[in-house]
Amino acid sequence: MPVGVITNSVLVLLGGLLGSGLKRFIPASLKESLPKVFGFVAISMGLMKVIVASSLVSVTMSILIGTILGEVLGIDKVLRRWATWLISKTRKSEAPKHTLASGEPVRDEALELLILAAVSFCVSGTGIFGALEEGFSGDSSVLLSKSGLDFFTAVLFASVAGLSISFLSLPQLVIMLIMFSLGGWIAPFMTPEMKNNFLSVGGAITLMNGCTMAKMSDIKAINAVPSLTLVLVFSLFIK
Repeated sequence: MPVGVITNSVLVLLGGLLGSGLKRFIPASLKESLPKVFGFVAISMGLMKVIVASSLVSVTMSILIGTILGEVLGIDKVLRRWATWLISKTRKSEAPKHTLASGEPVRDEALELLILAAVSFCVSGTGIFGALEEGFSGDSSVLLSKSGLDFFTAVLFASVAGLSISFLSLPQLVIMLIMFSLGGWIAPFMTPEMKNNFLSVGGAITLMNGCTMAKMSDIKAINAVPSLTLVLVFSLFIK
């Protein structure tokens, strides 16, 4: 039974509901400072994973090519359109307006937080690997550890973005259950080197997301997600 997967999604749902309900009671100063703190926590988690790489070449190539592929596919733009639609359905105010020149949505705090949360909850390297690991070994410790951080992140983000944060628990559950199911199939083919390189790329994505969350950069971490697949392929041929 996917205990870690279910726990993680339930806590994101509850955190989103709680944060949305308490938004008027959370001081503005706390809303301003805590995302930066969570960003630095994500940076720390990412750094811990990045250094476990078995092949720096595989990891570097995966991140570079994967990010270029993500940019070409416009993953961030697709997620941004979906996030804009979701926010428009879950709050009374208008959805973020678009500029006439580029068609890109203007910067909206709720939109930016929803995108950051989507990356953190649904496609982080830690979460995907945690679901895979629970699938092929039954060890849910990685996801249970992630669940606590996700809960408090959901509470805080929902205090700004509203109920839209709670709805992320559904795609998160679907993605993690797929990874959990694949775990048993992938396990026989996962060498220690592949595992380490996968974690390293996942750590790099978490690091990018943390930098954005802490407002240190404006990197679109979601565009690097294809790297998680590429690193498994490169690890087979590059030692």
